[in-house]
Amino acid sequence: MNIKRDSLINEDNIYMENAKFLIIFVYIKFLIYPLKFALNSDSFINAISGIITVAIGLYLLNINKFKISNKFIIFILSILLLFMLNIFLVDYKYIVTTEMLNFIIYNIIIIYIISQGINFKHSLNIWYKIAIYTTIVSPIYMIMVSNKMSSYMFYGIYMSYSFCIILLNYIKTNKKINLPLLIYILVSTMIYGNRSAVLTMIMSIIIFNLLFQEKYTKKVIFIILISLLSIFAVIYQDQLISETIRFLTQLDLKTYSINKYLLQLNKGLGSALSGRDFLYNDGLRMISESKGLPLGIGYFENATGIRYPHNFFIDFFIVFGIYGGMILLSSILISSIKTFINFDKYGKQFMILIFIVSSVRLMFSSTFIVERNFWIIISLLVFAYQNIRINKIKDSDEKYE
Repeated sequence: MNIKRDSLINEDNIYMENAKFLIIFVYIKFLIYPLKFALNSDSFINAISGIITVAIGLYLLNINKFKISNKFIIFILSILLLFMLNIFLVDYKYIVTTEMLNFIIYNIIIIYIISQGINFKHSLNIWYKIAIYTTIVSPIYMIMVSNKMSSYMFYGIYMSYSFCIILLNYIKTNKKINLPLLIYILVSTMIYGNRSAVLTMIMSIIIFNLLFQEKYTKKVIFIILISLLSIFAVIYQDQLISETIRFLTQLDLKTYSINKYLLQLNKGLGSALSGRDFLYNDGLRMISESKGLPLGIGYFENATGIRYPHNFFIDFFIVFGIYGGMILLSSILISSIKTFINFDKYGKQFMILIFIVSSVRLMFSSTFIVERNFWIIISLLVFAYQNIRINKIKDSDEKYE
């Protein structure tokens, strides 16, 4: 019996390490990017990121005793086969090959980690700790954005990750220190980040309060307040935006995001889409002309010179076609519901977090082909049984103690 208990403890340490490095890998570029402040070299940062990625991969293989499941091999080979078939059928082979290499670099380790199993509770704890650290050092990134050493989107994306996990922790634990951190992240992202990151934060506020706020009275008050604030914001949006912009520009904080808010105020929503409306029209035209058939990876970039259409559904239906896309999306939805139901409470929280931080980004930017959070979700579905099993073992192990 002691041997069995020791074995469980040892295995759980492995799952905790997997969980830790999954979150580290998601944040990896953000964590090392302050080096650019001293070195001012993107190529050096990319080289360091590559070296750390390889080191993490080797470490994870070692602690998992070089186990590679048949399901993992089949899953990866199936995806690579899709890329290879695409390369074989099109003239723009370089584009598809580049995307395949990007997929391997960004997602192979993530898929492997989840295939081995992660401790959901530990992943949330590590995510929260990294979020606190990134919030503390965020002034470095704001200076870098101001000096055009870093992208405003880069800052916004990662701060939205931190906002979401800190918000979840605040709702679940009611730690007072979290509230000023949340306000700070939201305001700094409005100034130095991107609008979709702000939208992610607003979305998380609504969803987390509805799902995780246990006190019914607080939940009702929150819904009423959000409704009243939304009505007020819609009625007085011109005055609110113009006064906010005027105040921030007086402080010499006229950043990209503020310029976009001003442009939207003066010329309407279309002017603030940064050309996305043209990309959407191009994408929809391609889907319509394809007659529901798949056009494949890289088709949009080859036709327009732009890497992706900045919208998940347009991107997905271009690659897989209307019929194939609908079948795949239906399968993902059904599998997501089944997996969510069977996950423990920490697994549910983790899955919702990943969905929120990826959904807004995929709707306005990025491509599912390389988006890490998208492949985290897909991996959780493909390797659901493994993660359900080990987290149930952990739960029963804690009860035994």
